[in-house]
Amino acid sequence: MIEDQNQDWVNTPQQARSQETLDRFLEAAEHLLKEKAFDEITIAEIVTRADRTVGSFYARFDDKTALVKTLTARRLQSIRQLGDGLFAPADWQSRPVRELVQTAMRTACELFDSNSHVFRAGLAMAAIDADGRLERNRHYDHLAALMCAALVAHPDVEADAEADIELALEMVGAMLDARLIFREPEDPRNPTEFWRTTATDLTELFMGAAGLAT
Repeated sequence: MIEDQNQDWVNTPQQARSQETLDRFLEAAEHLLKEKAFDEITIAEIVTRADRTVGSFYARFDDKTALVKTLTARRLQSIRQLGDGLFAPADWQSRPVRELVQTAMRTACELFDSNSHVFRAGLAMAAIDADGRLERNRHYDHLAALMCAALVAHPDVEADAEADIELALEMVGAMLDARLIFREPEDPRNPTEFWRTTATDLTELFMGAAGLAT
């Protein structure tokens, strides 16, 4: 979990009760994001759901964008830590490349399935807030660099494939965001099935774009 004192957009809690209040606001926002879009949520709703006061909200956040940035940063940090273990090159070199890519895409889609409400809010926030966009991109770039390094180190991957792999990762990121935002309301698949299918699509996209398809 990312430390709150490392975030310029949230005031650092000094006592346990203050930390509890901060957590209540974050939990309230997360629950509300499961019910409606980021731009439809009001500070009044967050305060009511958290059972706290407006004054205590503004003692910690300048606005709801700052709250969502904190929520998104915490979630991305935990995913980044997961990626640090998932993309260890030594664990990849003895497994087929396609299997590794499938594992990575399936993991990404499982995370998008379980965290879609937070990621969707993060996208909306990033569109209007430069700092939030940079923070989000920093974590994504870290994960992409890990996967690229693991693949480049694989004995079945050509030494000059790095540029193609980097481009393929950018395409994967774009498709993930597009699927997150633009899923058709009439799509009959449940979310889990939708993201499982997306994982398959991403695997084929990546393998082809990176020149790894066999």
